[in-house]
Amino acid sequence: HAFAASATGLFASGTSRRSAEAERALEAALVQGDVAERRVIVAAAAKAGLWGLLKQAARDGDETVRLEAVRDAGGGAGFDIVRGAVDDRAEGVRAEAMRLLAGAAGGGARDVLPTFEAMLHGGDRTAREAAVAGIGELPDPGVAGFRLLGEAIASRSESLRTAAARAFGR
Repeated sequence: HAFAASATGLFASGTSRRSAEAERALEAALVQGDVAERRVIVAAAAKAGLWGLLKQAARDGDETVRLEAVRDAGGGAGFDIVRGAVDDRAEGVRAEAMRLLAGAAGGGARDVLPTFEAMLHGGDRTAREAAVAGIGELPDPGVAGFRLLGEAIASRSESLRTAAARAFGR
């Protein structure tokens, strides 16, 4: 933990050489550290704006590290990290990514509906369910969002119909 804190301090010092050294050190620690260390490194990387490290952490073998990376990526420059996490193998990571996408829809549903629509029409059952849940999290899904929920309600898949019914209930 002290290592990540001192590495983050190097970023604040300003010199590009020291920043590059700190980034390389964090990258090596991310590969070699245990789960608790990797989570601290993710927090340090987010604080320093090291999106490459966060992207790497979002592919970690441990679900808690991936979840931390997605949460810390949030939106803005980390939006691609969050968008990539909607296909994560762990339901908790997918759900957090969908929640963040829905919450980050500053321009309204039109910003995220194309992503949700592509997921809904894809072949992965869990991605379809996550898309429906994401549409349900939108403050105002609009006509297009309700159309997609209607498609899900009319689906042959019971789990997708259930997810759509929950989304309509929100």
